[in-house]
Amino acid sequence: YPLSHRLHNGTAWLGSRAVRKLDEAQKHATEALRLNPDQAAYLDTMAEVLFAKGDRKAAMRSSAQAVNFAPMDPMIRAQYERFSHDPPPGN
Repeated sequence: YPLSHRLHNGTAWLGSRAVRKLDEAQKHATEALRLNPDQAAYLDTMAEVLFAKGDRKAAMRSSAQAVNFAPMDPMIRAQYERFSHDPPPGN
C-alpha cells in the first residue's frame, strides 16, 4: 500500500522506537507527511525519528509543529518536553 499514510507512519514509528534503519524510517515519515501534511501524530513520528538520529533541534521543530496542530493533546505536549530534556536513545 504505497499510498497509505498510516502504513508509512507506522513503519517510521517502529523504526524510530527500535532505533534501527533510521534513514529508511525518515523516508517513511517524510512520505506520510507528504500524503497527510497537517497530521500532528505524523509530525510527532518525524520528531521521534529525528530524535533517535540524535538531531534534537530538528526533532524539536517537528514536535513544535505537532503541538501547533494539536495544542490540547497531552501526549503531543509530553513528547515535546521529552525531546527538550531527555537524552536521545542510546546515549
